[in-house]
Parts: sequence; structure tokens; C-alpha cells
Amino acid sequence: MTRPEPGHFFIVDVFTTEPYQGNPLAVVFGRFGADDMLAIEREMNYSETVFVEDIPEAGPVPVRIFIPGTALPFAGQPKRCPAAVLRWEFGV
Repeated sequence: MTRPEPGHFFIVDVFTTEPYQGNPLAVVFGRFGADDMLAIEREMNYSETVFVEDIPEAGPVPVRIFIPGTALPFAGQPKRCPAAVLRWEFGV
């Protein structure tokens, strides 16, 4: 099974079926410190940036969600987007 390399990222257009419409969200793969995640979030400049740190063989995939300037403990669409990327791009 192919897995994303650390540092790879995807831009996902949520709430639309058309490219470059809807609400863009970044899904970033890899383990980063909190300061680096905030810096990446600022660079992406989207309303949400989601970090996927590890992909276990089974069970839930842990994610960290950032909005401008802070982390969020939970949000619905940012939890679903990494799952969609993993499914569509990597068959996970």
C-alpha cells in the first residue's frame, strides 16, 4: 500500500464538486512541532489546515486541526478531508 511521504500536502475544495470552488483546506502529511504547524498554517493561509502525523495499519488516523493562529480540538469537515485524500490518492 502506498502512503504519503512526510511533507506532502493536498489542497481539498470542500462543499463543492467543481475545482477551485468551495472552501479550500490543506491536508499536510508528516510529524511537525506545534510552531512548525502554525508556520505552515500561516503559509497555506486557508481557514483550516489539517496535519496527519501517522497512519496506523488499523484504527483511526490521528489528525491535528489548525485555524489561523491556533489549534482546534475538533471540527467536522477537517476530520473527513484527510480520510477522503487517503482513500482517493492512496487507497488507505
